[in-house]
Amino acid sequence: MPKQQEMKQSASLILIAILLIVAAALSVVLVYPQSFSPLIAISLFSGAVIKDKKLAVLIPVLALFLTDLLFEVSGKAVGFYGWAQIIDFATYAIIAVVGSFLVKRNIINIFLFTVLACVTFYLVSNTAFFIFTNPVYHTYPQTFTGYLLNMEAAIPFMKFTVISTACYSVLFFGVYALSERYIVQKQVA
Repeated sequence: MPKQQEMKQSASLILIAILLIVAAALSVVLVYPQSFSPLIAISLFSGAVIKDKKLAVLIPVLALFLTDLLFEVSGKAVGFYGWAQIIDFATYAIIAVVGSFLVKRNIINIFLFTVLACVTFYLVSNTAFFIFTNPVYHTYPQTFTGYLLNMEAAIPFMKFTVISTACYSVLFFGVYALSERYIVQKQVA
């Protein structure tokens, strides 16, 4: 019997995690063009709380695909944009894997992993832009100096990335911890 309760608890918590993730993914489209995105937090949260690591990596990739599909269908923005997007998908998957190392979930660790995830995304996504998208739009010269200019131009966006990721991380991990506590207390009663 305790084994069944454990499985039910696990299924309930996975459902709560998935609902949080889907709602946050939909919010990307709703608040566009504001740069207040939950996608990095989704990846980190998914990797940290979902025990099935294949599912933990798949969920943020599906969330990103869902937002891109909604952008494409709604016409609000270009949803599918080429090779740099594939790198973005891989980056979110990598962040989910990094999140799986967030075993002790406390405020300090969540903050440190949030910053690590944001820096990872900044480095990888802006490098991907420079390699794959910049040659098409010729925004920066294809030189090391052009690369540095590209990275410098992305710094202002980093502020919103960190703020939005921190806010969504607090929301996800907080709601999840409260849900986890509620489900355990309910089972004990």
